[in-house]
This record gives sequence, structure tokens and C-alpha cells, in this order.
Amino acid sequence: MTNNKAFVYGEIAIDNIINAPHAVDREIDTFVIEDHYMIGGLASNVAVLLSLWQTPVALSGYALG
Repeated sequence: MTNNKAFVYGEIAIDNIINAPHAVDREIDTFVIEDHYMIGGLASNVAVLLSLWQTPVALSGYALG
């Protein structure tokens, strides 16, 4: 195991980001232009932030939908 300065444990999830041409409205049909899946969850977000600060980090946790 490497010498990590931080160990993050917590929620790991997958975020589905959907792009639409306008805000959702009951009066207007809305169609999805594109969607992306990104890593999400509190533990994942903290680990990414720490790594951007050049801190060696390890991530473990439990998966949510």
C-alpha cells in the first residue's frame, strides 16, 4: 500500500447529468439532448478535491444507486 495522507470512506454514487434545450415545463415538450454519467457521492467528491490539492488519497465506501 502506498503512503496515503488521507483515507476517505463514505458514499459513492453515479450521477446522471442530463442536458435539455430548456427548463422542464408541463406545457412544453422537453427532449434530452445528451446525458453523461459521472462519479458522485460525498466521499468521491471529497477524494477528488483532495487529489486536486496534490494530497495522496485512498477511497473506499459503500455504493448507492
